[in-house]
Amino acid sequence: MDSTDYTDYLPEILPKVKGCPEPAAVNAVRNALIELCRRAPVWRYEHDPLSSMANEGVYDFEPPPGAEVVQVLQAWYDGVPLTPATEDELHVVYADFRTVDGTPKYYTQDDETAVILVPRPSAAVVDAIKMVVQLKPTIASTSADSRLYNRYREQVAHGALARLYDMDGETWANADKADRNLTLFENDIVTASSMAQRN
Repeated sequence: MDSTDYTDYLPEILPKVKGCPEPAAVNAVRNALIELCRRAPVWRYEHDPLSSMANEGVYDFEPPPGAEVVQVLQAWYDGVPLTPATEDELHVVYADFRTVDGTPKYYTQDDETAVILVPRPSAAVVDAIKMVVQLKPTIASTSADSRLYNRYREQVAHGALARLYDMDGETWANADKADRNLTLFENDIVTASSMAQRN
């Protein structure tokens, strides 16, 4: 997976915020990318297969460096599709879904670090768990998937500029431009989410 440094976004941004230091602009790019990728499934990733363990239902994600999982979009166990379910829905099916063993039929999450299979696999199977997940950059990242830059650099610039123009007390601050770019960015997210879900 090719990556693009956040500094590569700056030609879309720095000429519009005269005097803004590069680190502040890079931070705004990172935060705009995080928000875009959190709210729209634009960074899809085919997770490396995971091997199941007998009587173990929780499996930690292993995202690429600089990324973390937002949610599982699709999952399979031993080639069979799994159904997404909330914990409330699972409690209707199983009295205690975390202790039921068998062949997994459902998956759920209670945070961004792991997927939970229900029932828990009753046997160890190599590479049984396959997933497509939605990723977002981490707060410590310095780059992200180049496809995001190629497809969404103008949208990310809207989000970054909204943050930079909203920095009260700075020479480049401008409330009207902050509002305008925030509106553009919000519309960008809606459009990106709709297009990603259709694809």
